[in-house]
Amino acid sequence: ESNTAKIQLYGKADKSAMITGPDSVFVCGEKAKVYAMIKLENIRFSGKRELKFQVDWIGTNGMSFYSKKIDLPVGDTTNEINSSISVAPEKRLPGRYAVRLSLAGELIGLKRFELLGDFD
Repeated sequence: ESNTAKIQLYGKADKSAMITGPDSVFVCGEKAKVYAMIKLENIRFSGKRELKFQVDWIGTNGMSFYSKKIDLPVGDTTNEINSSISVAPEKRLPGRYAVRLSLAGELIGLKRFELLGDFD
């Protein structure tokens, strides 16, 4: 089997709020965040080279607005990668977004989600 990843998204309305989810619709808010919890599946180390992952958060325009590189050394048994973004109204517009995970440039996971405007 090929390298794959299962992405689940969770939200947090503010610092004191409980994390909710998994979900695919979140509301913008001053201290709100969206968390990606990525479970690695069927990941194969090839030889003596580390695994080079990249998490990209994709905006409403289809372009990456935040990127996080994660290198796992040979022999690492990590099976989950986490990343998060702020969804404060001054940073994010309502619309359709996505988070994707690549391994050495190859797409191995993608999850779409929607941001709604702050209703306050």
